[in-house]
Amino acid sequence: MRTRILDKEPFLLLNPADVAAYLQTTGWGKHDDKPGYRSIWHKEYQGETADLLLPVDRSVGDYVQRMIDAVRLIAGIEHRSETEVLSDLQLASTDVLRVRFSYADAADGTIPLLQGERLVESTRELFLAAGSAVNSRRAYFATNRPEEVRQFVQNLRLGQSEQGSYILTVLSRVSPELKAGNLFDEIDPPFERKAVAGLNHALLALRDAVAQAETNFTAGVFQDAVAQGVSANLCTALVNMNSNHPQPADQLRFGFTWARTRPIDAQTPREVVFRAESIPIIQEAARILKATEPMDDQDIQGYVVKLQQREPGGIATVATVIEGLPRKVTIELTEDDHKRAIEAYEKRIEMACRGRLTRSGQLWSLKDPGRVHLRAETEA
Repeated sequence: MRTRILDKEPFLLLNPADVAAYLQTTGWGKHDDKPGYRSIWHKEYQGETADLLLPVDRSVGDYVQRMIDAVRLIAGIEHRSETEVLSDLQLASTDVLRVRFSYADAADGTIPLLQGERLVESTRELFLAAGSAVNSRRAYFATNRPEEVRQFVQNLRLGQSEQGSYILTVLSRVSPELKAGNLFDEIDPPFERKAVAGLNHALLALRDAVAQAETNFTAGVFQDAVAQGVSANLCTALVNMNSNHPQPADQLRFGFTWARTRPIDAQTPREVVFRAESIPIIQEAARILKATEPMDDQDIQGYVVKLQQREPGGIATVATVIEGLPRKVTIELTEDDHKRAIEAYEKRIEMACRGRLTRSGQLWSLKDPGRVHLRAETEA
């Protein structure tokens, strides 16, 4: 005997549009419709026609009972529990990512508290990387993210835990797809769908790049994957999800379930798997990708340690700090700014400017610098 849900609150909160989307995608046909009041659906079952009345107006007195009847009918036809059906109905307008940690130290379905905190933060970084790649494909994204990306991540929800080694569930609600004829055929999906679908695509590209790097040991496959949404941020987030004590059989599995109200191509893979052996390669890929991406609008401040004359200006080498480490950055300057750099060198005062920071091996350069400022001027 299947367990029945006695609490009526979940049925009151069911969205009729979500239930209708579920019915439409599971073989039910709409037989009659009274907008704003109810719709009637039917489905052939064991040689007979099953009828389901779907209420629309929550203010109707029997709304909850009608929803209870609908869930029980669906559960009976599908030979599933009411809890399972109710969960699917609640997520009909939601893209779901399930991160399954199939690790030896999570076999009992639990993980250390500190590791759980790190997993949640790493998952957040994973979605930040995916959101950032929607409108800009880069090898590395600095800390400043567009408001659209921050809002997307802020709206994500953690779902209830599920059975398995250890599963972290992230929910992303997405607006339903409206069919409005040829005029709207080319309209892009909402940002939320593009970000989650982009994450799926990027993880697939990263998995394939890892498979190639395991045999040819070249970094070029990861640089090529940047066009598919792979970034140093994505790689770092995935590395930080790894177990503290990885075993050969450990796996990190990403499972995607798409909102029924906005169907996606049936050929889109629903799961991407990374083996524990892949993590060191991904970690190295993150380091290389981060090192090769220019950092825009970077402030450089430090002491001039070397000067070179080059008509009509010159080149100054500045000792500074980048990401907590001492570095030397070469800056190509105009004639006037080169004179300022000479003054900074002779008076042993700091100079500062802003531009696009690039790196080639151990060599750092600041491209397109703005006007040079001396520390003495700033204080004045």
